[in-house]
Amino acid sequence: NHLDYCLKQINKADNDIKRKISEITCKMNQRVLAIWVSNCAEHVLSYFEEKYPNDDRPRKAVEAAREWVKGKLSVGEARSAAFAA
Repeated sequence: NHLDYCLKQINKADNDIKRKISEITCKMNQRVLAIWVSNCAEHVLSYFEEKYPNDDRPRKAVEAAREWVKGKLSVGEARSAAFAA
């Protein structure tokens, strides 16, 4: 049916985009990548916080990534915040 066809096309496009992002990010410096990911997350964070105002885990993860980039947190501390989110 048409819906199944559309969903398959969306999934295929999604996979192509994921592959391209993966190819690019595998070559990036980890600190640059952390800044990019933090910036991306901040663009949608307000939507999450509006729906879940008492859940600050994603914001803490973004803040931890930024602190790691500045050298103020260890990789383990930043990862703990990310995995908690």
